[in-house]
Amino acid sequence: MKIGDIVKPCDGGDNNLLHCGSGWYNDAVVVAIDPLILVSQSSDMKWESTIQDRKFEVVGTASDAQLKHCQRRLT
Repeated sequence: MKIGDIVKPCDGGDNNLLHCGSGWYNDAVVVAIDPLILVSQSSDMKWESTIQDRKFEVVGTASDAQLKHCQRRLT
């Protein structure tokens, strides 16, 4: 897994989605590795501490424009 990858949870069972108080997400963009930080493709949600023990599989690669848009959540 590397920065710019699109990943989805692969924990199994009902835990194969990312979520927040207002919605569910199938996948997210990796914006940092150490610590692991994911941002939804629309960049409306960021996950950090709640995903550290989860397993993910790479399902695609974000475009340069999409990655830059998602990285704005870090600042």
